Amino acid sequence: MRKSLILVFILGALLLMPKEHTDQAGHAVDASSLPTATPASPAQSPTPVPPVVFMGDSVTMGAYASAPEKMFVWLVHHDLQTRGIDATNDVIWTLDPYSDLRNAQRVAAEHRKLIIVEVGVHWAAFGATQFRQVYGAMLDCLAGSGATVAVGTIPWLNWPPATPVYFEMAHYSQIIREEAAKRGIAVADLWAATDSRTDAISRPGQPCFSSRDCQGDNYHPNDTGHALIAAAYAKALDVALASPPPSSSGRCNLDPYLDALAQGRPVPVHDP
Repeated sequence: MRKSLILVFILGALLLMPKEHTDQAGHAVDASSLPTATPASPAQSPTPVPPVVFMGDSVTMGAYASAPEKMFVWLVHHDLQTRGIDATNDVIWTLDPYSDLRNAQRVAAEHRKLIIVEVGVHWAAFGATQFRQVYGAMLDCLAGSGATVAVGTIPWLNWPPATPVYFEMAHYSQIIREEAAKRGIAVADLWAATDSRTDAISRPGQPCFSSRDCQGDNYHPNDTGHALIAAAYAKALDVALASPPPSSSGRCNLDPYLDALAQGRPVPVHDP
C-alpha cells in the first residue's frame, strides 16, 4: 500500500514536470506559477534571500489547481500581503524525505523570516516512531534558525475511510500536531480541513494549469481543496505571527538521518 501511495504522487508530479525548474541551489521550483521578486540587476547581486519560503510536495507545487492564482501558495502569499508582510517567497518541493531534510538544512542556514511547511505524505515508508523522530528533528532544525514556522498536517487525498492508508495518514497527522505542539509551532490542520471533502478532490475533466492536456487525477486537491488548505494556513499564521519568532538556537542535527537514508539503512531511533 505504501509503495502504491508513493507511486501515485510521483506520477502526479511527473504530469506537472513541464512547469518545473531547478535553481542554482538544486531546489525544484514552479517558477511560472508563483509571485516572485523582480530579478536583481548585476549591480545588486547576489540576490537577497526572500523572507518567506514554502516547503512541500506536489500540493505545494500547485497540483492540480486550475490556475496559478488558485494555488494555496498564491492564496497564502496574498494573505501575507494583506497583513502588511513582505511576502516575497521561494517554493521548494520534493517527493522524498532525504530531499526534504537536505532542504531543511539549507533553509535553516539562510535565516528566513517565515517558513511554511507542507511535508509528510511522502514519508509513508517510515514507521510511526521513525516518522515522529525525523519530523521532530526537522522542526528543531527549522525553528532553530530563528524563523517563524507554520506546519501543515497531511491533507486528505481521497483515501477511502476505514482503509489502512486512511488511518495511517490520520495517525501521522496527529504526530505532526504533537511534535509541533512540543516546540510551540503553529499547525495548519489540513487533515481536519479536507477530510472526506470529496468536492475538494480534482477529477478527470477538471483542467489544471500546468499543460494543455492536464486534468484532475482523483487524488490531488482541486481549486476548492487549495482554498481549504490556504484557509487552514491562515488560521495557523494568526497564531504564528502573534508572537515574536524564537531566538536562533542553531540546532540542526539531521546528518544521522541523512546518512542512513543515503545508505538505505533504517533511520536511527533513540529512546524518548
